[in-house]
Amino acid sequence: MEIHKTVGLLVVEKGKILLIERLNEPSIGMLALPGGHVDGGETVKEAAVREAHEEVNGVEVVGNPVHVFNHDVGENESNCPEKHKHECYVFACKVSGNIVTGSDAGKFIWLDPRDFQKYGPKITDSSQEIIRWYLDQLGKLSCMSDTISSLPGE
Repeated sequence: MEIHKTVGLLVVEKGKILLIERLNEPSIGMLALPGGHVDGGETVKEAAVREAHEEVNGVEVVGNPVHVFNHDVGENESNCPEKHKHECYVFACKVSGNIVTGSDAGKFIWLDPRDFQKYGPKITDSSQEIIRWYLDQLGKLSCMSDTISSLPGE
């Protein structure tokens, strides 16, 4: 099965996650994290920077990928000619200016994690996977913080 490299941009501001409305297939009209395919000859970091500029502007890619995962594509998408896999490189991003969506993104929203279940059916599967991973990491950090704060002082 063919594997396509993609990037996902995780932009978190004041505890909320940036999602865009997809204007192109696949998943037109769905909410998703900004991102897309890595073009030939491009590194994943170069693709992340390009996608940040093309889809939302006002966002800066920070460092190297924070997460990598594979997911199937084409099983539930009528417009996908053949089933394949994506190897998705997730980059953390910070807001560096005004968020302005590009030509392939409609409106954008800031998702409060407490509303994740409500918006879930409107969010693409791969973006849901990244958001779940991110929330899981937050939970681990919270547990570590609670454990550290409960340790006896020296």
